[in-house]
Amino acid sequence: MFKMRISGVVKGRIGKILVVLAYLLLFFLCTELFYRQSINYTGGYPSDLADHIRFALDDNVTKYSILLPVFKLLYHINGTTFYIAMLLSIMVCGTVNMTFRLIRYFVPKLNDFVVQVFAFAVNLVTPFYIPSLNSHRYLGLLSGTIWHNPTYTAMKFLAVAVLVVFFRIYFKKEKANICDWILLYVLLCVVTIIKPNFVLAFAPAVAILALIDIIRKEIKWGKVFALGCSFLPAALVLLFQYNVLYNNNDGSGLGFSFGYVIGHYAEHPFAAIVQSVVFPILVLAANIKSLKKDKAYLLSWVMWGIALLQYLCLIETGGRHLHGNWGWGVLFATFILFVASINRLMQNILELQEFKKPRKNGEPVLPAFAPAPPVAVLRNIYYAITGLVFVLHFYFGIRWLWIIIHGGHYI
Repeated sequence: MFKMRISGVVKGRIGKILVVLAYLLLFFLCTELFYRQSINYTGGYPSDLADHIRFALDDNVTKYSILLPVFKLLYHINGTTFYIAMLLSIMVCGTVNMTFRLIRYFVPKLNDFVVQVFAFAVNLVTPFYIPSLNSHRYLGLLSGTIWHNPTYTAMKFLAVAVLVVFFRIYFKKEKANICDWILLYVLLCVVTIIKPNFVLAFAPAVAILALIDIIRKEIKWGKVFALGCSFLPAALVLLFQYNVLYNNNDGSGLGFSFGYVIGHYAEHPFAAIVQSVVFPILVLAANIKSLKKDKAYLLSWVMWGIALLQYLCLIETGGRHLHGNWGWGVLFATFILFVASINRLMQNILELQEFKKPRKNGEPVLPAFAPAPPVAVLRNIYYAITGLVFVLHFYFGIRWLWIIIHGGHYI
C-alpha cells in the first residue's frame, strides 16, 4: 500500500512536470511565431498582426478595439514588437488553462493530467482538410483554432474565461458570489471591446437557455434579471463600435445576403460546414436526448447555430463586404462546440463505467463468461470511430500549424 502511494505521488509529479513543459513549449513556440508574423520575417509569415500593429501606431486611426492602444504601449517599451508577441502567447496559454478549467468543471472525475491533455488537444483541432471538396485549410471553413488574427486570439481567451464564470454562476443553486458577478460584468465588457462577435452570439443563446429554464421553473427571476443586466455594459460598447465603424460616410454598413461570404470562399459551402464539425456531429448523434438535461451542451449548440446563421445571413457593405467579419463568432462557437462535445463524450464513458461497476452485494452486472451483447459491440465501435475522428481533427490542426510556423500562408 505504501509503495502504491509513493508510485501515485511520483506519477502525479511527472504529470505536472510534463504539463509545465507543454505550457513552456507552447509559449516559446507562439512567441517566436507571433514575432515573425509581426515583422513578416523573410517576407513570409502572413497574418493580420502586422496590420493591427500598424493601425495601433497610426494616430489617425480610431481605436475601436482596446487591443490597439495596448499594442502601441507595448511597442514603445523598446521599439520592437517582441512584447506584443509575448502578450499574445500568454493569451494562447491562458486559453488552454481556461479550457482546462471548463472541462474539469463539467467532468470533475477525470484525472487532471487527462483534462490538461484534452485542453491542449482541443485548442489545436481544425476542420478536415479535403482538397477535392474545398481547396483551403482556413478560408470558407469554420476553424475555432487560428493563428493569424490577434483580436480573435484575445477574444477567445477572454470568452472562455467568461464561460467559466458564467457556468459557475448559472449552475449555482444558492446565491452566487458577488465577486463572480463583478467578474462576469467586467469580462463581458472587455471581450466586447476587443471583438464583439462572441457577445453577439452568446447573449441570444443565454436568453434562449434562460427562457427554457423559466418555462421549466428551474431558474429564479432575480438571476435572470441580473444576467440580463450583465450584458448592458457590453451593449453600450456595441453601440460605440457601430458608430465608429458604420457612421463615417464611407459606404460601410450592415446588409443581408444568404451565403454570400462562405459561397465566395468555399467551393462546396455545405461540405465546408460539415468538414468543420465532424466530431461534434458524431457526438450529437448519440446524445440527442442529452440536450434536454445537459444545459451547457444545449447552450453550445444553440450558440453555434446562432453564430452560424449570423455568418450565413449577414454581411458588411462597402469595402469590407468580403472580409467575413461576421464569421468570427461561429469560429469561436465551433471551438466551444468541440469542448462541449468532449465533455459530453467523457460523461458518456464515465456513466458507462459506473454502470459496469459491481453491485452493492459484490456481484458483477454481467457474468464474466457472458458474451458482449450486440449493443455493447456497436457502442465500442462508435467510441472507436468518434475517437479516431477527433484524432484526425487534431492531425489536420498540427499539419496546419506546422505550415504556419514555417512561414506558410494560413489560408
